[in-house]
Amino acid sequence: MEYLLNQRKLTRNEWETVEKPIEDNEKMILKMITEGYANPDISFNTNISLFCKLNAEFADKQEIHKYLYSRYFEPIISNMFKTVEKASSKLKSPPPLFQQFNTFIAEWIHKNKIVFNLKKMKKADEIRMQNLHNNISTYMQQCVEQFYVDRLQSIVSILCSGKTEIIFDVYTLHKILPIAINHINPHVHKLLS
Repeated sequence: MEYLLNQRKLTRNEWETVEKPIEDNEKMILKMITEGYANPDISFNTNISLFCKLNAEFADKQEIHKYLYSRYFEPIISNMFKTVEKASSKLKSPPPLFQQFNTFIAEWIHKNKIVFNLKKMKKADEIRMQNLHNNISTYMQQCVEQFYVDRLQSIVSILCSGKTEIIFDVYTLHKILPIAINHINPHVHKLLS
């Protein structure tokens, strides 16, 4: 009984196990639960778009989306189209799915060729765009638009190899596209929807 009434300092090991900090993903869950008390329709998405990486408020967001699409996504999509064209010339009798996809990509690129003339940006915005360009390899791996384009590239590579097993990538895109993501590039989203 005396043992229970004695007080002593906690050892370092005991203190570290008692006082564990909450991880970031658990903090987001706790924040959502707290905010959900007043708003039961709350939804929270941790996926981010390339535009969100700029950390800026632009007056003309459509112009910035056009710039980001033209600079970072359009070359990838054009290369996919060239790959599809080369593969279609090599295949003696391409499957109908491949022909439909080839036609779709050709029409898309023809209709959505974007010529951009950005208005003069503020100096701070120019610095943000330059910072984005300097760190683009890191940012592209984190943005959701790149995930969409990767799925599309996977579909293209499967079709170009003469196979038609694209159901996994198509299903993934079908389920992910309706998810609400802030400031997603409308040109990339429109291509896939």
